[in-house]
Amino acid sequence: MANQISFVEILAPGSRGLGAFYHDAFGWDVYEPAGSMEYRVMNPNGDNGVMAAIGDPFVDGEAWLCFYVMVDDIDAAVERAVAAGGSVKLPKYATDTGFTLAYVADPAGHVIGLQQPGA
Repeated sequence: MANQISFVEILAPGSRGLGAFYHDAFGWDVYEPAGSMEYRVMNPNGDNGVMAAIGDPFVDGEAWLCFYVMVDDIDAAVERAVAAGGSVKLPKYATDTGFTLAYVADPAGHVIGLQQPGA
């Protein structure tokens, strides 16, 4: 279903240690990076938990806490966000692990990741 939160991301320098915090504090499984980035997927171990990841910053070294929204059309979603008063943080791109993503910011500067399935 489109426009639902699909993922949560925490980016900060020294993400390996931060991953250990989430493992120790909440018992989440934290997996070693699978792609070319210093980026670990975290599993909240719950039936209703949203998958998450923790990694090193990849946009100008900026730390952020971001949630992702699964959208049907990533280009249209970016246009709607900008029309609503947001801005483009990072234009659409494909990752080396098979995802198509874009990042927008809300009017207060909070980062929102947009993810398109099968794109």
